[in-house]
Amino acid sequence: MQTSESFRVCALLSFSGGLQDAYTYNVRGHVFANAQTGNVVLMSQNFMTGHWRAYS
Repeated sequence: MQTSESFRVCALLSFSGGLQDAYTYNVRGHVFANAQTGNVVLMSQNFMTGHWRAYS
């Protein structure tokens, strides 16, 4: 496998994991049912919606 192919596979898996995390949190009652860390998703969601001081 070449470097360019492995980068594409890694990018696809990262996107897929993030999409699954976002789906489980937003659609399944604000519960993380995936294996990824939910804190990063919550931080990103609050940052993008303008809730800058949600956890301070």
